[in-house]
Amino acid sequence: MVGDDQGSIAISSSSKEDLDGWFLREVMPLDAMLRRYIARSWREVSERSDLLQDIYTRVYVSAQRERPVAVKPFLFAVARNLIIDKVRHVGSVPVESLAEVPDLDVIDDEPSPEQKILAQEEFERVQCAINNLPPRCRDVLILRRVERISQREVAVRLGITEQIVEYQLAKAMRLLTSALYGPREGIIAQTKRYIAVRGRN
Repeated sequence: MVGDDQGSIAISSSSKEDLDGWFLREVMPLDAMLRRYIARSWREVSERSDLLQDIYTRVYVSAQRERPVAVKPFLFAVARNLIIDKVRHVGSVPVESLAEVPDLDVIDDEPSPEQKILAQEEFERVQCAINNLPPRCRDVLILRRVERISQREVAVRLGITEQIVEYQLAKAMRLLTSALYGPREGIIAQTKRYIAVRGRN
């Protein structure tokens, strides 16, 4: 289980799945929603970027131990608790920097109209990025990640080796990461550097 500062969100045991791949697939699609939540919660614009990075760092570090069963509630519980923690530490945050922290309506099962629009925009971005992949990368990605076909069956269907399937899938994920969230010097890389720096301090 995660510590008390992240609430009582259920946690599952970590699988052997690549952590970066999990973070990209499960956490990053919530980025726009999280930024809006921070914008409503924190008045000091200059501090929002650091706050976002702190949230991602806490989620990434927690996921190194155990993956959250419900990623969205966990992410926003971390965000809300981190904002509250910053206020509790005397002198760490000017009182005027804090807007009223919104309730976690972002974790309701029924999406709001704004959330539906964001989801549609995100879907269209992903679809466009997939369409722009090299044909072989795109075919492998769709068969493995969308149709959930085994690596061996994909190899047979496309007439290639399993090693090539694995290589093409990794290439597709790398290209998607770059297209959707910038080059590898993006959120995940920043988070890793941030963790490393904090570890030295």
